[in-house]
Amino acid sequence: MSEQTARGLTQEEDAALMSASLAVIVIGASGDLAKKKTYPALFSLHCHGLLPPKAVIAGFARSHMEHEEFLQSISKNFKKGKDDLKADFLKRCFYFAGQYDSSADWAKFDKVLQEAEAKAGSKGEANRVFYLAIPPTLFVSVGKGI
Repeated sequence: MSEQTARGLTQEEDAALMSASLAVIVIGASGDLAKKKTYPALFSLHCHGLLPPKAVIAGFARSHMEHEEFLQSISKNFKKGKDDLKADFLKRCFYFAGQYDSSADWAKFDKVLQEAEAKAGSKGEANRVFYLAIPPTLFVSVGKGI
């Protein structure tokens, strides 16, 4: 019988999980929910070693924002005293401004996301998780875009 890791997986399962490519896409990344809850939760996962090393955290929202402004806005609610982990986590993050109902913006975002996944070490296929931090009235247009 195989020994289980802290995640409750066999060592082989744990190794496969941690070597997999992952992109977490936060839709509505410039909003309060994302800044106050979603990104701090993702940062906590990073601090506890629960994100694969190749994980990319992508934000998509309508608000125009420069990269540094975005990083500053999401990190305001991170736990204090973890500056080394904070810098490492923020290297994984990027932001894309686009309209939720624009297929052209979604196509551009996909291209940027593929580049980020490749840079992180993805070999073609990547696992993607979409987190919708948006009002339910936007779900249909975002779903079509995805």
